[in-house]
Amino acid sequence: MFQSVISIATSPGTEEEPASDLSIVGGMLYILGATAGSGMIAAPKATVGAGIIGLVSLPLIVLIAIFTAIALARCWLITTKVNSAYQGEVRYPLAAIAFMAFGHPGKVFTSAMMGVALFCYSVVNLLAASSTFEAMTKDWLPMPLCGWLIIVAAVVCPITWFRTPRESLPVAVTAFLVSLTAASIMFIVIVSDTSAPLHVEYPKVTFVSLCNAWSTYSYTVAGHPYFTTIQNAMKRQSAFKVSVALALLGSLSLYELTILPSFFMYGGAIYGTADNLLYYLPYNAGQVIAGLLLAIHFGTVMVIMNTPINLYIEEKLNLPRETTWQMCLIRSLVMVTELLVALLIPHYGEFLTLVGAFLALPIVFILPSLFYLRLRNMDDTVPNGFIGMLLNSTAVHLVILSIGIVLCLGSVYSSFHTLVLEGAHLAIPCFVNFTAL
Repeated sequence: MFQSVISIATSPGTEEEPASDLSIVGGMLYILGATAGSGMIAAPKATVGAGIIGLVSLPLIVLIAIFTAIALARCWLITTKVNSAYQGEVRYPLAAIAFMAFGHPGKVFTSAMMGVALFCYSVVNLLAASSTFEAMTKDWLPMPLCGWLIIVAAVVCPITWFRTPRESLPVAVTAFLVSLTAASIMFIVIVSDTSAPLHVEYPKVTFVSLCNAWSTYSYTVAGHPYFTTIQNAMKRQSAFKVSVALALLGSLSLYELTILPSFFMYGGAIYGTADNLLYYLPYNAGQVIAGLLLAIHFGTVMVIMNTPINLYIEEKLNLPRETTWQMCLIRSLVMVTELLVALLIPHYGEFLTLVGAFLALPIVFILPSLFYLRLRNMDDTVPNGFIGMLLNSTAVHLVILSIGIVLCLGSVYSSFHTLVLEGAHLAIPCFVNFTAL
């Protein structure tokens, strides 16, 4: 349910030379397009709440995400080597890894978790795009977030009707280019803001604010649900580690373009009820252009996230591969379902933190190491170099698993604390507050 993000036109062969055409650069751009975005507008506030610990934590979480992505890539190479049935065209690589590691129960659990993750990722991007439009127009257009949710969903829905996943690659590249431009513009807007406070103050760092930051950071790099699909479409699958490392380091660089200047220039001034950095930027041409570009990015990422969900449903219903009214109906219903969830929890930051706690943290810290520890003895080939040494170190995986479990428990508690104990400040569901529609 969670794979087929991009087209895979492979044929049986070795792990090094599948009949595909995705290069190292293409894989990198695809990952960049799908991951870079939310961190630019959500991570600044989260970092202010976490203080200096937050500034240090984000690079560390990115490095761990790179390591676990490489471990997951190695799992796929082992899977295709041990079981020739998985060589060539495979629509569900991650499910195949889970099956090889933990049998049918592992496959079912992983498939369900990744499907829910991609669905929630799409909802997060819907909320991000809508809150971005609200931030840009708050001073001159009285359109509430609930109204923007409906508008954005209506605009993106027809774009999801494109038939083949291959058409998503230009979408991913577009998403990366617009996010790169938006990050650069926001950096200039922040450093040139003459209204920034002269004396920067910071809020008190708490356990809840730390956990919220960690879950936010994990969400921004949790592309693992579709990493193996991208790997399976590459000319040299073993080179995927280069693509994913460059892509996640590139995403970190984009995030820092907004995190560092906003942390040192605004501090606690952006630690308000709004979670989108654009709410706090001065209204000018730069803010509007950056907002429009980010809205385009979030819309294109929604298309990327919806592609595997749509393909899975269509496959189960035995729909033809060409464009039909049934296909358009199914994809529209998926979008409507995502819209209903967003209308139920119309709060970008809190929903992102919730997804980070329950889905992103386990995906980044727990599942890859569990899979690798189960599969590594099935292959006699030992990875070379420093990364190979880390991959083969049981202690490294146990440390990552321990960190992941602690962060998951802490982030689940912080999400509960924010949503239940401090829930009075949250937006009322759009179904209750009808005037917001």
